[in-house]
Amino acid sequence: MTDNFNRQRRLQKLKRQRIRRNAAIIFTILLTGTVTVTLTVFHLSGSVSTGGVPSILPALSPTAVSDEPSSSPTVTGTKKEYISPAPGVSSTPLCTPAADFNALVNAAGNTIASRFLVPEGWERVSAEPGSFAEYLRSLPLKPDGTKLLYWDGREHDIPAHAAVLEMKMPKKYEQCADTVIHIYSDYLYKTHQYDKLSFTFNNGFVCDFIHFTQGFRPNKDKSGWETGDDHWTGTDRRVYEVYLDYVFLYANTASLYKYNLTAVEYDDLSIGDMFIVPGFPGHVVIVADMIINKDTGEKRFITVQGSMPAVQAHVMMNAEEPLLSPWQSAEYYDGYFVSATYWGCPLGNIRRFR
Repeated sequence: MTDNFNRQRRLQKLKRQRIRRNAAIIFTILLTGTVTVTLTVFHLSGSVSTGGVPSILPALSPTAVSDEPSSSPTVTGTKKEYISPAPGVSSTPLCTPAADFNALVNAAGNTIASRFLVPEGWERVSAEPGSFAEYLRSLPLKPDGTKLLYWDGREHDIPAHAAVLEMKMPKKYEQCADTVIHIYSDYLYKTHQYDKLSFTFNNGFVCDFIHFTQGFRPNKDKSGWETGDDHWTGTDRRVYEVYLDYVFLYANTASLYKYNLTAVEYDDLSIGDMFIVPGFPGHVVIVADMIINKDTGEKRFITVQGSMPAVQAHVMMNAEEPLLSPWQSAEYYDGYFVSATYWGCPLGNIRRFR
């Protein structure tokens, strides 16, 4: 009862914040008489940060763990009713400051696979060499205990992360959908699968990397291609980064969901799949690693996300079960995957890159 009451109070507070924010946006648009503010706000493809919410999470400076844990952590509590369908604005959950979120953390590990240990009785699912799944669990991480930063260097005000990815964030508009696009694009680019590098803008225009390598760029209306004497060609990194700039600006959760992803049943959930709620803004997180219980067949997974305002890509903690963090479950709330910041995604919204 207390947990539900606290969550209801937080959601009520956040609804009030959302109303005030929307009122401020409308006032600004009316005051300036231009759509610039509208474009700036509604391009955003990530989950809205509440801003100014004091952190009550435990410090994420784990004690070093060099071997597998000697005993298997157990799930605490039972399934909970999800109190609100996929809120767009969410708050940090109330976590016990003394809780141990570091039981499965190997501080010396520098990738997802080496940083996070597997609980006793579980095993990592297999991944084909060279596959996207292997690439994801091999993503490099910043040193353990690294603070999460916004694009401008400010410290994130909701530190519900278990690790920060060692990944360049080139622009302030790299938000949640852009983070997922960036990770998948990097995989395709580094494995020279240039013909598969293609994303559809929100207006339906298909923007593929091959055109960029040939000197083409989207035209002013983003409805076709144009050439220019100053356009770089080839597959150099600089051409690739120009390509990403365009995709980050004109693709988002809505276009990903509509054009670039295919539906996946929860029973078939795999590394590389996404929990996505499309919208303006929407939100998306990607499954970067997965384990399975050898006795029950239950799945657990690690999620990576970006957010809005643009923030470094990071691994989310499991706020409900500290001893199993960051391994998460989609079965803790009936019918929803719920993240550490109480963003929720219906299990019918699981998607995979086509």
